This record gives sequence, C-alpha cells and structure tokens, in this order.
Amino acid sequence: MIRQSQPSIKFEDPTIEHILPQNPKKVHWELEASDVKDFVDNVGNLTILYSKDNKVLGNSPMKVKIEKVFSKSLFKMNKNLGKLQKGLEDNPEKTIEERGYELAKKANKIWALK
Repeated sequence: MIRQSQPSIKFEDPTIEHILPQNPKKVHWELEASDVKDFVDNVGNLTILYSKDNKVLGNSPMKVKIEKVFSKSLFKMNKNLGKLQKGLEDNPEKTIEERGYELAKKANKIWALK
C-alpha cells in the first residue's frame, strides 16, 4: 500500500550515488581514496538518484551536490543531506557511520517482523 502522504513518484533508471566520492581528492575534499576506502561504500554514504541527476553531479563537491540535486529531490532522505555537509567535511567517517545507523533504524521500522 502506498502512503497517502507521499506523492506518486515514477522512478525510472535509478542509480546509486556516493555522497562522499570514492576518489575525494578530485573534488577538493582534502582526502585521498586511501583515506576513505574503509567507509566510502557504507550504506550511510549512498543514496538513490535518477541517472540524469547523477550524471549532472559527477564528482562535484558536496555544496554543489546539495544546490543542484539533493535540495530539490522528491526524496526526503536526499533533501536532508545538506545537514551532513559540515560533518562530512569535519569527520566523514563518523558522519557516514551515523547516517548508516539512522537508515538501518528506519529500515527496521519499515520491514519489522510482527
């Protein structure tokens, strides 16, 4: 059953986007791929985007990702990514781990066995 509070969203050609890029040096994160290799593929660092939006972003800095796509997303989980910018800049591993934990709690509520 579709929740009545959510608009009907036709989601064609979805892709997975790394919020913190796999190779952050390219986007001036002042990190190397080796610095993020242990957590960059964590679920807390991933989100779903339309493929056209993902192509627009490429390896853009977080500020650009927020302005161009995340803040305009129909998905609440993407709109809220702007709140992570400072945490991703100051302590990306901790921020990604915390987001992953929050996503896990939401998933547990949605798919809880009764």
